[in-house]
Amino acid sequence: MDAENIQIKELSIEDMANLYEPYLKEHFPANELKKLEHMQKMYTDGIYKGLGLYHEEELLAYAFYITIPCSSYALLDYYAVLKPYRSLGVGGIFLERLTDTWLADLASSGSPALDGVFLEVEDPAGTEDISKKQIRQKRIDFYFAHHVVDTALYGKQFGVEYKILFLSNQAPPQDEVMVAKLWDLYHTVFSAETIEKDISLWI
Repeated sequence: MDAENIQIKELSIEDMANLYEPYLKEHFPANELKKLEHMQKMYTDGIYKGLGLYHEEELLAYAFYITIPCSSYALLDYYAVLKPYRSLGVGGIFLERLTDTWLADLASSGSPALDGVFLEVEDPAGTEDISKKQIRQKRIDFYFAHHVVDTALYGKQFGVEYKILFLSNQAPPQDEVMVAKLWDLYHTVFSAETIEKDISLWI
């Protein structure tokens, strides 16, 4: 695969709808997948964006993330490589290109660069299943190999426990600052009722 012909493109709201049924529903468990209507509303409200990795016109991978105007931090919501392109290094290429886009290219385009991006990954300690532990740890190790660092933060959403990781080209802020920034993002996405009932975050 010619790396020179691999590029990132912004996904439109129509692209989101076209990817939802064949890919997002396949790649993510039902309890982790937002309704398409919710994603589209966030997109229309300007707080939800998508990026795709393409080889010429062929989609290889995609990511959706949450960003709000009053914050220089974002939250990676969904990240996936299409099955035919897994184990080919595409995931690493995509994450490197995303890093450039989030932390550098936004500044050159006139938009403020992000100071960092939060990632929620399932905690290996949250399951007794050896196979699941290995899969979760492998995913974390992949991120660690591409400039993502660990934090002391943990979260729980709808019964699923997560470790919070952080992607940036600078040192992570203090734990309390990261907690506050994450809560800003959560309050943008979830209702107060949902947060009280189903969302928690701790150090």
